[in-house]
Amino acid sequence: MTAGARTLVPLAWARTTPSPPPLGEGNPEGVEGATPRKPRPVSPHPRLRRYFPHRGKRVAPLPAFGRTPPKGGRESSPWKWAALALILAACDSHTSDEAFGKRVRAYLLSHPEVLQEVGQRLDAKLAADQLSDQKRAETLLPSLRSAVERDPRDFVANPRGAITVTEFYDYRCPHCADAAPKVLKLIHDNPDVRFVFKEMPIFGPTSEHAARAALAVRKDGGDSLGLYQAFMSARPLQDDAIDPIAHAKGARPGDLSPTASHAFNAQLADTTGLFNRLSLGGTPAFIVGDRIILGEDMEAVDAAVQKLRSKKA
Repeated sequence: MTAGARTLVPLAWARTTPSPPPLGEGNPEGVEGATPRKPRPVSPHPRLRRYFPHRGKRVAPLPAFGRTPPKGGRESSPWKWAALALILAACDSHTSDEAFGKRVRAYLLSHPEVLQEVGQRLDAKLAADQLSDQKRAETLLPSLRSAVERDPRDFVANPRGAITVTEFYDYRCPHCADAAPKVLKLIHDNPDVRFVFKEMPIFGPTSEHAARAALAVRKDGGDSLGLYQAFMSARPLQDDAIDPIAHAKGARPGDLSPTASHAFNAQLADTTGLFNRLSLGGTPAFIVGDRIILGEDMEAVDAAVQKLRSKKA
């Protein structure tokens, strides 16, 4: 599994449910009988507010996860600093042993290198967890190949291509937008690459609206590739622009209405379930043969395509 710049499922959703946000009437977890839940703003515990100054404001998506680490070092993870804040909070004067809490707090403030060691341990644990997810996803991938590559509801560019690349993306994901011109170039320059588009909205209602509109264009035989380019070029795509663009690209008005959303929501729920089973965790994510490539690492995608091509030669 290769990791590049990408956007993880926003923290506000991760804190309320283990799956990405609900998709209208659909079931994001693919669990029979599950009740969709609305994402709630995350408010920090009162004892943590000194460390989290947003004081109950809705938590925004976490772009720090998607940025490429600076040269010469790793970028600090928001999760790391949240964990360090919890350590300090545990030493708060309101603990049952006030004197002990004060002594530990004073020690940590006098020896911040301890916190650095905790951060390093946390980084190691997160890396181990990612490796575990990678192994599990690689084990599952052969059994999910049909769902990943051959769902007849998905839009496919170069449908007769011998090499299949699948992308999971969100139109409001900045890293997906950055990768989009390279995706279009890959499709244009390589007619033997069969490219599967998987709508994976992780940024809430506007993203869900855009995904449903894209599925409507696909259903109505419109210009899906042109819509992909238009939506990704908006940066960021606004809700009031979605239907006019979709209509211009071939969607019928009836398929853009709320009453037509049920079937589209079902497809999005299926894609979300697949996304979760593969532990992809963020967008963009590419699957090329037996490789999972996380983030906008198009060089890795190109290399994986070349490797498959050489095998088929």
